[in-house]
Amino acid sequence: MERYYPFEHKDEKKRNDYPAKREERGGRFGQNDNAGSDEHVRMPGIGKGKRGGNSALSKVVHKVREGLKEGDTLELAVTETGDIGAFLTAHVQGKDGKEQEVKMLLPFSEQTRKVAAGDRVKVTLYEDKGGRITATMREPILKDGQTGVLKVSAMTKIGAFVNNGMPKEVLVPFRELQHTPEPGDELLVHMYKDKSGRTAATMRVYDHLDKNETYKEGDMVKAFVYEINPEMGAFVAVDGHIYGMIPRQEIFEKLSYGDRVSARVQRVRNDGKLDLLIREKLYLSSGNDAEKILAKLSENGGTLPYADKADAAVIAEVFGMSKNQFKRALGGLYKKRLIEIDRETDTVKLIANPKGLGEK
Repeated sequence: MERYYPFEHKDEKKRNDYPAKREERGGRFGQNDNAGSDEHVRMPGIGKGKRGGNSALSKVVHKVREGLKEGDTLELAVTETGDIGAFLTAHVQGKDGKEQEVKMLLPFSEQTRKVAAGDRVKVTLYEDKGGRITATMREPILKDGQTGVLKVSAMTKIGAFVNNGMPKEVLVPFRELQHTPEPGDELLVHMYKDKSGRTAATMRVYDHLDKNETYKEGDMVKAFVYEINPEMGAFVAVDGHIYGMIPRQEIFEKLSYGDRVSARVQRVRNDGKLDLLIREKLYLSSGNDAEKILAKLSENGGTLPYADKADAAVIAEVFGMSKNQFKRALGGLYKKRLIEIDRETDTVKLIANPKGLGEK
């Protein structure tokens, strides 16, 4: 797996600035000092001109850089095969406006099946260590403009590298990180092109999540927690790319970045965003809530020092439920004649065997 290191911008203010436009994000990747030389663009096995390079190929590679970008997905024709792989032909528009024919390498290591001259293959483009546009038949996990979860492969002085299923890892520059991850961690990222046209990623995903077009109220979903706001709740990405939020009052367990949760759609907003519940539906959860109260009564010798008037924070801490859930469960137990509620002292007393729960 290859990694590429960008040069730091000499102007620290510019280096640390966070542009508003997505296409301006990312570090400026360094270019080889000999970028214009034949040796820089020489592909092994193609020609043997001066300095081991080929001047015609040098022009071809630069034309590719002008017309095609890393991350592009194309269907190209195989023109020939060699001892290092197959060579593909593409047609791009040059600076003079005329169509140019260019060639690029599809290494054997990047072929998912054997190819022969005359075949047409679907490939994704990337830049090798020398800055040459190269092709692979592998498909990236995330394409440019997409948002999803990728795993960190390395943490370096310039940022985190994530594995996107391609021969070249993707850099999340330091200024695009929102915390310092470790290798193996999962990050929710958005893919974009930096100023030099290379693929990069950012953890600043809020503005890039998709509106819901799939789920309706009551549906169960899988979500990735990417931000915790103590005042509002947990921000999550449903299926890794759809905006969702779990309101603060619905959270009764500790959630952290990277947690994966199962949730139910409580509401689909007019703007396509989802409000979620991580507890079960009311008619399913009330029985579990009652069981919690009965268990606590048993632990405390059949009494509880709080009832309807108890503080919501105390209820959440002791029982892991909202005050409304607590009152609803108490009401159910009272109707079943399993408990007594003293309104004056605001206490609860167990008067029946908990096994009676659920009996009509």
